[in-house]
Amino acid sequence: MKTVKVKNLRQLEGILGVQLPKEVKKDIRQAIKFYKRFHKSNPKEIEYTDLNIPSALVKLGDVLSVLYIAEKEGDMDIYAHAFQPPLPLYAGGDGLLVIRGEFFIEKEGILK
Repeated sequence: MKTVKVKNLRQLEGILGVQLPKEVKKDIRQAIKFYKRFHKSNPKEIEYTDLNIPSALVKLGDVLSVLYIAEKEGDMDIYAHAFQPPLPLYAGGDGLLVIRGEFFIEKEGILK
């Protein structure tokens, strides 16, 4: 897995030496919109990863909650979200995947 941190799409294409497909550009723009809605600010950088999801995964267990730290509206806070029912946690290749249910990110946080 290769990860590149950049400030914008043009810089990303320059580093990769290719013009990104429209679908990838759309995904990046959607990720930026998502970030803005969630954090109420622009992302300081874009992290692009050429993630390949393996064709076979093994279930390790269930995710009961997520605890993370994030800056929202200029303040650093710790956020916790419990999931009911729990979300499955899978391993494959060299990574972990949480296969999410139907969740939405709103001003109030992660909602089901």
